[in-house]
Amino acid sequence: MPIPSYARVTNVSTKKSVVVRINDRGPFLHDRIIDLSYTAAHKLGIVSNGSSEVEVESLVPDGIIPAPKIAEPIKVEPLAPANMASTPVAGGNVYLQIGAFKSHQGAEGFLARMRVEFEGSGKQVILYPKDDLVRVHVGPYADQDAARAAAEKLQARLGFKPILSLH
Repeated sequence: MPIPSYARVTNVSTKKSVVVRINDRGPFLHDRIIDLSYTAAHKLGIVSNGSSEVEVESLVPDGIIPAPKIAEPIKVEPLAPANMASTPVAGGNVYLQIGAFKSHQGAEGFLARMRVEFEGSGKQVILYPKDDLVRVHVGPYADQDAARAAAEKLQARLGFKPILSLH
C-alpha cells in the first residue's frame, strides 16, 4: 500500500471496524500484518488482549491505487570557503556574532568580558538588538573573507566559531 493511504481494519471475532491511516510499513512483531494505534485498538476491543485476528481492507477512491510520485533528484554541492567570493559591504558593516541573549543584562555582562578579550585588537565589540534578541558583535571587517578568516582563528580562542553577520 502506498504511504499515506487508508484501510478499514475489522476485528474478525467482534466484527467491529475502524478506518486507519497507514503511515509506515513496519517492521512488525511476529507474524502481525499491522500495528494499530492505542485508539484504534481500543475501538476494536483488542487493547486487553494485545493482539487479535483482524481483516485489513485497502480504501482507495475508485479502487485505483495511484503510483507513487518519484521526485526528481536534486544535485547538491557543498560550498567551500575558498569558492566563496568576497563581497564587500558598503560602510564596513561586516561583523562576527559572538553571542545572542534574550536579556539585555546578560548581553551587557558578556559584552564587558569580550571587550577585555578583544582589547588592543582594533575591533569594536558592540550590542546589536534584532528579532527580540540582543546580539554581541565584533568588527567591522573589511569584507566577508576577512571576517571568515577571523572566525576560524577565534574558534580556538573562544571555544566556538563566531557567525558572519551583515548589518
